[in-house]
Amino acid sequence: MLNISKAFLKLKDFYRIFVIVFFNALVLILILNFLAYYVLLNKSKKDYSADILKFIIADGYSTNLYNLDLPDNYIEANINDMLNFNHRANNEFNYYPILENVHSEFSSQNINIVKLQQDLPKRISYNLNCEVEKSVYCFGGSTTFGYLVADMHTWPSFLSKELNKDNNTCYSISNYGTNGYTPNQETLQFIELIKLGHRPSVAVFLDGLNVGGEYSGGEFSKPFSERFDNPTKNNLQYLVSNLPVINLIKNNEIEDVFSDSNSAATILAFSQDKNQLVSNGLIFNAELRKTIGEKYNIQVINILQPNAFYKNKFSNISHIIEQPLLSEIEKNYETIYTNLINSKPFLFNDFSNLSIEYNAPAYIDLVHYSPEFNYFLATQISKTLKNLNMGKHEFTIESACTSSF
Repeated sequence: MLNISKAFLKLKDFYRIFVIVFFNALVLILILNFLAYYVLLNKSKKDYSADILKFIIADGYSTNLYNLDLPDNYIEANINDMLNFNHRANNEFNYYPILENVHSEFSSQNINIVKLQQDLPKRISYNLNCEVEKSVYCFGGSTTFGYLVADMHTWPSFLSKELNKDNNTCYSISNYGTNGYTPNQETLQFIELIKLGHRPSVAVFLDGLNVGGEYSGGEFSKPFSERFDNPTKNNLQYLVSNLPVINLIKNNEIEDVFSDSNSAATILAFSQDKNQLVSNGLIFNAELRKTIGEKYNIQVINILQPNAFYKNKFSNISHIIEQPLLSEIEKNYETIYTNLINSKPFLFNDFSNLSIEYNAPAYIDLVHYSPEFNYFLATQISKTLKNLNMGKHEFTIESACTSSF
């Protein structure tokens, strides 16, 4: 009996030692895995930025045309902030009925998006600390949002500086530009803001690149809304300019950037008989905005934007998108722009020549404007706005209750 007791105690000691060793080994493995993940994560971030700088930043890009005094690491810092915005644990977008999606709130050195009460998310813009007399709301896709540039270097921020230069009138600028937005979404965004009680003096719409698909109506179903609840799913896969970045993050295989970009670009290579459908959609949205503006005493400016696929003297796209796909896309945009300018010359302000007049590389990557070109664009928009008879800025909660929408 004594021998059995001794054996049991020895066995008990053995199991105690085994459990301690096993537990410590497990903890050690977990720590090593965490450290390996941390090292790889930080190494990957560095590698991605380097690859993106090499492959998608425009040739001949200059950062001193207007003495903006940009730091040496300006582009890399903005790429890192944009990557964090696109691929952080939470999605870049939140589901929003009617609009499908809106930007999430975000804060970093270069990108700051706020969501105030009775408002939609918007990017921080340069504004003077003064009593607002006139307000300008800026709508559009990623070129209005300011993809790959800092808050203070978007064209809405530069527009604020231009309009407020003489200090005679205090202008407030709001940047509602949203990555990937089509004209339909911008119009609905305008309507939603009016429903929330907003009455800007002017609404500026910059369109021409994101023309929308064959059917660009909203998806308001529960399955669509659930896409935004999955933090591992990226919601910008359909954007041509984002595909190289997304691919780098997913696979870290730079060779696949070209095939992914060409695959995404096929979205824009639609048939010629669709061009009239796209043109009609742009015209419909522009006319609807004008009608809404007249009803609520808001000046509406529809601008045909400078487009990397149309009248681009310093094109970098040919390095990424192959022929004959690029020729097909350029032909489509030429047809659409010509349709709009010829059929409705007074409906649109045609700024499509600006990248030629600029006479320098205007794009920081494939399609998005550099800080310097944003400044140049803002000066041209400012000239247009100064010729308008703008109404006074208003915002009342009561007006949301009396809206006709």
